[in-house]
Amino acid sequence: MKIMGTMPPSISLAKAHERISQHWQNPVGELNIGGKRYRIIDNQVLRLNPHSGFSLFREGVGKIFSGKMFNFSIARNLTETLHAAQKTTSQELRSDIPNALSNLFGAKPQTELPLGWKGKPLSGAPDLEGMRVAETDKFAEGESHISIIETKDNQRLVAKIERSIAEGHLFAELEAYKHIYKTAGKHPNLANVHGMAVVPYGNRKEEALLMDEVDGWRCSDTLRSLADSWKQGKINSEAYWGTIKFIAHRLLDVTNHLAKAGIVHNDIKPGNVVFDRASGEPVVIDLGLHSRSGEQPKGFTESFKAPELGVGNLGASEKSDVFLVVSTLLHGIEGFEKDPEIKPNQGLRFITSEPAHVMDENGYPIHRPGIAGVETAYTRFITDILGVSADSRPDSNEARLHEFLSDGTIDEESAKQILKDTLTGEMSPLSTDVRRITPKKLRELSDLLRTHLSSAATKQLDMGVVLSDLDTMLVTLDKAEREGGVDKDQLKSFNSLILKTYSVIEDYVKGREGDTKSSSAEVSPYHRSNFMLSIAEPSLQRIQKHLDQTHSFSDIGSLVRAHKHLETLLEVLVTLSPQGQPVSSETYSFLNRLAEAKVTLSQQLDTLQQQQESAKAQLSILINRSGSWADVARQSLQRFDSTRPVVKFGTEQYTAIHRQMMAAHAAITLQEVSEFTDDMRNFTADSIPLLIRLGRSSLIDEHLVEQREKLRELTTIAERLNRLEREWM
Repeated sequence: MKIMGTMPPSISLAKAHERISQHWQNPVGELNIGGKRYRIIDNQVLRLNPHSGFSLFREGVGKIFSGKMFNFSIARNLTETLHAAQKTTSQELRSDIPNALSNLFGAKPQTELPLGWKGKPLSGAPDLEGMRVAETDKFAEGESHISIIETKDNQRLVAKIERSIAEGHLFAELEAYKHIYKTAGKHPNLANVHGMAVVPYGNRKEEALLMDEVDGWRCSDTLRSLADSWKQGKINSEAYWGTIKFIAHRLLDVTNHLAKAGIVHNDIKPGNVVFDRASGEPVVIDLGLHSRSGEQPKGFTESFKAPELGVGNLGASEKSDVFLVVSTLLHGIEGFEKDPEIKPNQGLRFITSEPAHVMDENGYPIHRPGIAGVETAYTRFITDILGVSADSRPDSNEARLHEFLSDGTIDEESAKQILKDTLTGEMSPLSTDVRRITPKKLRELSDLLRTHLSSAATKQLDMGVVLSDLDTMLVTLDKAEREGGVDKDQLKSFNSLILKTYSVIEDYVKGREGDTKSSSAEVSPYHRSNFMLSIAEPSLQRIQKHLDQTHSFSDIGSLVRAHKHLETLLEVLVTLSPQGQPVSSETYSFLNRLAEAKVTLSQQLDTLQQQQESAKAQLSILINRSGSWADVARQSLQRFDSTRPVVKFGTEQYTAIHRQMMAAHAAITLQEVSEFTDDMRNFTADSIPLLIRLGRSSLIDEHLVEQREKLRELTTIAERLNRLEREWM
């Protein structure tokens, strides 16, 4: 048992245990000793006396929701006790616990039924005699454990095993599949379920819902890999977008099929769509949160759900499933995991001051999640579904007729082949090197730079080689910073070594200029022309291409290095030109182009640095503004997270209790911060656009990075508290 509070010195923890054991009839979750109240987080009495403890728990809940108990801490205490009791293993509980109580507290009795099908399986079900466990707890999904069972014919089946707090959950899911099969038939893009069975699970036997295994990747991994193939030039734009449209058609066909049976999925998301490695087809799984059309869903995933699915709002419908399909596609296309401030069910934001994407060194677009710079058929498709009310939203068939899904499609076989190649990794890269930058690679390049520096110290530096190597290193460092796979200290060290090398080159050139005894103090016109064509010209073209892009604060370090590279090229060409001799028109023209690019780059860099200083000032103001509410809000949210009930599914009775308790906790938390509500709303309205501008990439200003992350934490706190009322009240 753990007791929170300042105990009088005369009361030891052991004494407190004894006191509770003697007076266990006190309200669950609260201890009164010497006139002082203490919160009980782990109540041994409840575990050792489950019958009485459960009775008191129910009584306490009834008092809270009937308005007879106004002490807010008790609601938290009750749910904390429940949370602790749920973690109790069956061995810690008495064997005579009633089923309802064992379900609530995690004491699930082992079935006495023999291994094999429980009841009559569906038509076409495999023979389970001789089955074995292939993988145990492959992953956990929602309220279930997932294991893989293999039949004697080597057919692999997914065994979805019910967790203790979700009694009846899988039976309801099976009934939904049966209803769909009977009413609308089976669908190739919907999980193929066989029935309930008793399967081996560790040293126990468990009841499980068995279905065919879909061997492949979840949607998020598949779409991420597909996007990488497009960016790397393995597939063209037509193939990429054509495959996206193929996936959309398949998923919308599933929602239409479910609608024919009057069933709404309610939880279509990247984790519930699996792509079959053998066929390339997407398969929708997990009907655990299904409902009949018009009913309130049992639950949902907050980042993907339609706005009408909030507690107390409209019931679920085919249109809310269409919303989920588009949220899922948007998540994969835009890469929302890169920026948690923007959620896929918020749709696309059109922010004119913020570019929709930047370009890498090869000219491929790097998209900024959720931001659209121009209107296209794609952006209209997203907006027409995610940006309208349920009444105005198209159903599955209407969505499939949208211009985005009607134009620029590719044939199904081509799309499936692209997906199969994506899942098996058989797409061959083009000549572009798309390997990730590793710490080992940067160490090798650092050693190469040190070799050049040693050559400079002995007056043996090969100017063309070192500048060519530096140009390659700039591209490598830019890529390493974007990928984030190298420690920031190593990136910082490599950056410092590059800048030091430029300074050494300039000093080296000036030293050679003053060395009148050196026969190599001047460069022949031939070698100067060769240097311009083979070394300086490619560098200039690459940097000029970089100048045409829109830059963010994370590009400042890259621009500083590019500026230094141009400056050094100019220094080398000008300093080593023959003194007192006319400059050729070719050399003059090239020097002029270098100088113009350097000026343009300087202007862009100055503008970006000024904007960054402005953002730093705004960031500082926002952090200071949060001083009045930050500590109170942080503590309130921490209490909410530590005490919120975790029972989300099960019987309607427990689902109703969960919703009531969540509403009660939300009300308590909101009351604690009620005087700061307007301040927090205004704060997030100002902070979210600033965080989007600052991005998540590494910045050259480390203090700015620290302040940015502090603002991100404050924004998350304020935004979560702002959403509590919408979600649960």
